[in-house]
Formats: sequence, C-alpha cells, structure tokens
Amino acid sequence: MPVQLAVQQMVTELIDSRVRVICDFSHSIQDMVASGRLSYGIIKLTVDTSEDLQSFGWASNQKVSFDELDKLPIVSAHNGCFVRHIIEDTLNDSGKRYYFSYLASHLQHQVAAIHAGFGIGLLSKDFISRTANLELLGKDEGFPMLPSYQYRLIGDADTHIKQKIEQPLKHFVASIRD
Repeated sequence: MPVQLAVQQMVTELIDSRVRVICDFSHSIQDMVASGRLSYGIIKLTVDTSEDLQSFGWASNQKVSFDELDKLPIVSAHNGCFVRHIIEDTLNDSGKRYYFSYLASHLQHQVAAIHAGFGIGLLSKDFISRTANLELLGKDEGFPMLPSYQYRLIGDADTHIKQKIEQPLKHFVASIRD
C-alpha cells in the first residue's frame, strides 16, 4: 500500500492531474489498457538472465544443500505478491516439495525467522550481502535459478503524458523495488 500511494502521488505531480492507481495481481491490467478502461499500466515481465544479474537470491542462516532437504521450509514476508510467486513457480518447476514454515508481515520478522533457523527465504541479493549472518544460496548449493523481472509502462505511446512520466517512473519503480 505505501508503494501504491507513493506511485500515485509521484504520477499525479508529474502530469499535474489526479490519477487513480489500481493494484491487480492478475493479467487483467494489460486487457484494461488495451480496451481503454485504463490509460496506463505498469506491468512486470519475466526476463531470462544469468544468475549474476538476478535481483533476488535464496537466503539462509547457514550453507545448506538443496538436495539435503526432502521438503524445503520457506520463510516469507510476501503474502500474495510476485516474490511469493517466484518462490512457488521456481520450486514447482524444480519438483521440490516445500512448505511455508513462517509467514511474516514485515521484512524484519522474515529476517529474524531466517536467523532463527525457521527456513529459507527469498530476499534481494543486495540486502543479503549487507545483512550479517545471512548466507546467499545459489547454484553451488544446488538451488534453482530464479527469474528476474523488469517493469514496463504500457499505454498510448504517442501521448506527451506517457513521455513525461515514463523515465521518472522507471527510475522510481527501480528504486523502490529493493
């Protein structure tokens, strides 16, 4: 919600007109823009990249092998958002059984649960590298590669409004993503 409100305020100020921001986790945003029911939409696209370019990584309180665990305990603070979808899609594609051992409402609670050994979480790689007692788990430990995402502003490509907001919005979304 804070991100949604911040986007609404930023775009309203940029185009000097009141806007309404709608958050929807389905694919209906593209359809709504195409049918003219929405002027613009920000969509998330999966981008196939190398492991070095991934934004997120598997985090644990210790090094552990993916194959050591019959059923992977997952700690998540991302109820219903794309990070949780990354976890579920990646593990379903790998065939690995998993369960959510701890669902937090805040990042700090998620990190505390990972530190306490409740399971493995998905965090930004930058955050993992800056946080003491978190281990980044990757291909060396057998963990599957995660998809990366980019954001795209969709709408009428010929309007001055889109040109006015596209670059600042891309910068803003990139800065709040991590």
